[in-house]
Amino acid sequence: MLSGFHPGSVLILKSHSGLGRTTVLRHVHNAMGGGFLAMRQLVKSMTGRQPWALEEAFLDTLARAVAAHNTVIVDDLHLLTAVVGAGENSRTFLLDAALTTALADAAIDRKTLIFGVADTAPWPIERRAYSLQLPACTPADCRVLCQSCLGEEAAARLDYARIYRFAPVLNARQIRAACARLLRAPAFDTLRFVEYLQSETPAPAEIHEPQPVDCNDLKHPESIVRALQETNRTVRRCD
Repeated sequence: MLSGFHPGSVLILKSHSGLGRTTVLRHVHNAMGGGFLAMRQLVKSMTGRQPWALEEAFLDTLARAVAAHNTVIVDDLHLLTAVVGAGENSRTFLLDAALTTALADAAIDRKTLIFGVADTAPWPIERRAYSLQLPACTPADCRVLCQSCLGEEAAARLDYARIYRFAPVLNARQIRAACARLLRAPAFDTLRFVEYLQSETPAPAEIHEPQPVDCNDLKHPESIVRALQETNRTVRRCD
């Protein structure tokens, strides 16, 4: 990501919640310096303003950061777009106008802007920016996170392929929460890890135990397709 920067760049880093987008942007900020704007700064800038001045407050906050720094990172922009685009009185076009102005001013001054979003950035950014997508967690990612939270010896007790098979949409927050719970347990293993995810994860992942299918029951192509379409089915070997 760092290799793609040049003065005047506009970049978007996309990922769903809990996959490390803010962590990556913080590392970029530590490496490059500049300004870092989270929604906390925008909320603070709204003090004393009317709610309908949200776009103006955002533009003012961004303009001050761009004036002071050559690189400015704006994280969680999707939270702002969700507000201005909600309800019958959507103000999306006002935000687009504010962003178009900010991007034009930044381009003239050769400033670099980086936006962190959950899905899609507003149109004025999308049409100008390079876009990067953080992938979903893999079993290897799960292992690294567990090693950092539990230590290598304890993390070695877990079967990460099985955990991933149970919950392929895990994010880093869910993994860390499970590790924190396991650290308080007298003993733990893969089964306890999965049980925690099933019962106590704040945003539960879709977890299903794979159910075996006897291939002797699959008489026609339609039955094979139907079995494979069912959630996490596995086929027993035929003799």
